[in-house]
Amino acid sequence: MYFEVDFFIGIDQSINSTGITFQVYGKTDSLLSKYGLLETHFYIVTGKDKLTKKEEKAQVTYKNFDYIKYNKKDTKTADNNHTVELYKTYNLMNISRKIIGIISSYTKKYFVNDKINCYVCMEGVSYQSSNTSSIIELAGLNYLIRYDLIRYFNGGVMEALQAYDKFELIVSPPAEIKKFASGNGAAKKEVMIGLFEASHPNLYLIPKIDDIADSYWMSEYVVNIYKRQ
Repeated sequence: MYFEVDFFIGIDQSINSTGITFQVYGKTDSLLSKYGLLETHFYIVTGKDKLTKKEEKAQVTYKNFDYIKYNKKDTKTADNNHTVELYKTYNLMNISRKIIGIISSYTKKYFVNDKINCYVCMEGVSYQSSNTSSIIELAGLNYLIRYDLIRYFNGGVMEALQAYDKFELIVSPPAEIKKFASGNGAAKKEVMIGLFEASHPNLYLIPKIDDIADSYWMSEYVVNIYKRQ
């Protein structure tokens, strides 16, 4: 039985590999236990049909880490440019819906008589990429995830309306997360990964750990803001 449950969720959106971190705080007993960290779980949402051997090993080894596949339509199989654009749209929708599905299924095991709180952090759109089409797709995905989160938690889905008491979404500039984690708003990716690896040395088997490193620091960011004292 869990009480005073708060979810702190970081989402590092990507077309190919979205990282999600859940940090769950609460009590296991309403009177005796102290409010604290109950569990941390990491997900990578991927469009791959088949995992590499290293990815399979990481998935089997770590109980708090999972790859989750979304239904990705291969644009190379499209008949024409019109269909390519439709496939891109379906892929963005499927990534966002898969994120909502993960949140819904993961939080269900903590449902108690009292409603639970969810605090989500994701980055705003970064415009540093030289690939214009990539920026457009990432921007579309970013706003679609925001829409789906707000719709899900604010009553668009009856199950969520009945289960959650409070929902907060923070869309943070990337520099703000970097400064929070490292003290430097211009910190390079390697620094953010190094800080994550230092705090989670047991996760060394995960290939491309940068996919979850940023999502972890986003979850830490909302923990810092909303965690009960």
